[in-house]
Amino acid sequence: MNDNEFKQAYEQSKQQYPAPGRIKRQVINQAKQPFSWQNYLPGKEWMALCGALCCLVVIYAMNTFTQQSPVAHSDALEVAVAYHGYEDELPDTSQYQQQLTVYNKAYKDKLATLTAFHSKHAMLAKHEGNWLFTDCNNQKITVSPQLMQDLMLHKRADAELMAGNFVELVFDDQGRLIQITQSRKHLC
Repeated sequence: MNDNEFKQAYEQSKQQYPAPGRIKRQVINQAKQPFSWQNYLPGKEWMALCGALCCLVVIYAMNTFTQQSPVAHSDALEVAVAYHGYEDELPDTSQYQQQLTVYNKAYKDKLATLTAFHSKHAMLAKHEGNWLFTDCNNQKITVSPQLMQDLMLHKRADAELMAGNFVELVFDDQGRLIQITQSRKHLC
């Protein structure tokens, strides 16, 4: 089809299906008016668009400000504080020495239990001559007086053990007895 045939077909369809008058007038009026955004966005929609754009600008400004701050990029913030007291406020050194002794003892006790391989709960049956312990399976464990003295000397055994006391026997990985502690609970 060429241009003449299209024009004829258009004119023919216009005559067959005429458009209402108000639509014709509206199309002709819009063609005469210059382009204006108000035709597409009436007053309230303009206000909504302006508000949305303002919010977008504020969010963008806040985001760029937080990215430029030096604290936001650092992983940790170090603060150094120096305390200077007066001579009459100096702490009592003997109190700190006592605390240090307690901490050292607790540390050595924990270190001894860290090297422990396994332990058994037992009851001291008698301590005349050789020390005899009976574990929960009625297995008898005999400890020589020399070993008990060594354990007590190195503070790895309680000196106040009496017959009938429940204890925990701690052994190293080679099966040697390294510590005897008094148990508060009767586990057998």
